Amino acid sequence: PAERDAGEVPPPSGDLPDTRLPPAPAPAELPAGTLIGSGPLADITLPTEDPLTRTQLDGWNRALQRLGRDSTSRLLRGLKSVRDGKPLAAGEGAEDAELAPWREMLDRLDAAWTRFHDDALTSLAEDAAGLNAEQREQWLAVLQRSRSTWQQQFLPALQAAATPDGPTLEQVVELSRMQSLLDQVALRRVEDNTVLRAAESDAWFRLLEQLAAAEPQALTQASTGAVGYLQLYKQPDVYRGKLVTVRGQARLAYRVQAPENIYGIDAYYIFWVKPAGGPDLPLVVYSLELPPGFPQVQAKAVDQAANRLNEDVEFTGYFFKRWAYAAQNGANTAPLLLARAPRWYPRTGLVARSVELPSLAATLAIVAVGLGVALALTAAVFLSRRRAAADWRPGATPRESSPQFEHLAHGDHPTRIEATLRTLADDQPGESRDGGR
Repeated sequence: PAERDAGEVPPPSGDLPDTRLPPAPAPAELPAGTLIGSGPLADITLPTEDPLTRTQLDGWNRALQRLGRDSTSRLLRGLKSVRDGKPLAAGEGAEDAELAPWREMLDRLDAAWTRFHDDALTSLAEDAAGLNAEQREQWLAVLQRSRSTWQQQFLPALQAAATPDGPTLEQVVELSRMQSLLDQVALRRVEDNTVLRAAESDAWFRLLEQLAAAEPQALTQASTGAVGYLQLYKQPDVYRGKLVTVRGQARLAYRVQAPENIYGIDAYYIFWVKPAGGPDLPLVVYSLELPPGFPQVQAKAVDQAANRLNEDVEFTGYFFKRWAYAAQNGANTAPLLLARAPRWYPRTGLVARSVELPSLAATLAIVAVGLGVALALTAAVFLSRRRAAADWRPGATPRESSPQFEHLAHGDHPTRIEATLRTLADDQPGESRDGGR
């Protein structure tokens, strides 16, 4: 049979998914070079049985669209300051110039929520959805509760964040609840079968912030449990934003700088992992830290190969998306997770035991035999690990010589792929800097 290139993805066989991403003509409204797939994207809506929560999620999504990127960033920075215990106003003498943009943002946000509730009530009165009288009464109550929540809870808490005393404990709780809704809205913007997009930056960094603040044991306890490659690959909408545990062998790793952000995330380690008990296809994990004693992982430069590894690891982290990236044979896809650090299972070496022997000759004989066995085992292990590293060629191994792959890893070189790590810090496509659509 013909020999495949190291980075070539084999055709799917049996139950293995086809991770290749066929190119399709991009719609006219998308930027030139945007990478998309020919198949339908997964439904990313987050199911909920609570009509009030559904209404608030819809309201926040529309309000943020009207708010624009600059004001949305200002809102997120303010909420981050509250979480860090740093009120926006340093004291009575705080310059009004520092708080004026915050107050202006709140005025625009209040206007956006007012319009959302008014439009929803108008639609309800016109019976646009074809509801019966009982259903209209139920939705009217939901809209009234949503308006009351905004006017009496969320808005006063946001206003209190700009006072010298800061918000009360009850208001901090309300702001935390608000942030949870914003997180769900951000996760709805994540799209599978794409590279990292600017619209996904809020979800990306919020998940990393939560990972950085959590203890590893707490993450393990909160995990939904061990999941396999096929579960993540075939059901991304089910696992998106959830803590899961995956295990396998880390085969490639490198360190990259993170785009500028407000969450204190400076860099992360990117692992390409062969899943334990899974297909010969990679998982990709962005990890904030390395465990103590782990083999050194270097920063990945354009002219430098990634660190080759063969280490047993386990990650507990948030599943993010089915990610598209450039490989030897074109665009491919892989499950992408965000984690704090891997749990490392180093291979144990031989343990020598001291034995009391009756004579020097017997001792020398046993030592000689022991050294011979140890050398033989060491050679066998070395050859086995070298053969394993050579035999397993992840079908989705990134092209190390590809400028597209380098851009995905570093986000600082122009490429034909539109969205990259760098776009996580840029504006959302199609949205004004600070205004509505």
